[in-house]
Amino acid sequence: MYIHKLSRKLTTYIRHCPQCQLNQTRRHREYGDLMPLSTPFMPFHTVAIDFVLAFPKTNPQQYDCVLNVTDNISRRVLSIAGRFTFNAAEWANKVPVRLQSADWGIPASIISDRTLSSYLTSGPRCCKELRCACSSARRLKTAGCSLSNIRQS
Repeated sequence: MYIHKLSRKLTTYIRHCPQCQLNQTRRHREYGDLMPLSTPFMPFHTVAIDFVLAFPKTNPQQYDCVLNVTDNISRRVLSIAGRFTFNAAEWANKVPVRLQSADWGIPASIISDRTLSSYLTSGPRCCKELRCACSSARRLKTAGCSLSNIRQS
């Protein structure tokens, strides 16, 4: 017995069948446990950073992205302008200077949804002693931390 385009119809049916979606075999590693981020109640001890990318440029010399640094206790936000083409060394040299000029000082720990080890090892000596925590993008402490703080104020 021949059924015209059977494999295509079968694939479409399986893709849209709720029971098939529920019973399909998971083929990825199990997710790890979420670890709570314990931070002391001290201003500027722990900050969260978040990159905002792809702003339109009016000329080639202007900045096209922003690094938002948010203090977890005071909810104070510091925006550091940069370029999308900045490498780790350029960000690592720019961030401590901007933090110290804004009277924040160097924080003891940074929370981000990106891995920061490359930024810290290429930066000045004061950055190499920082403690970094990498969080998932679904976690409220880091996912769009600057945007959620702007909405609250």
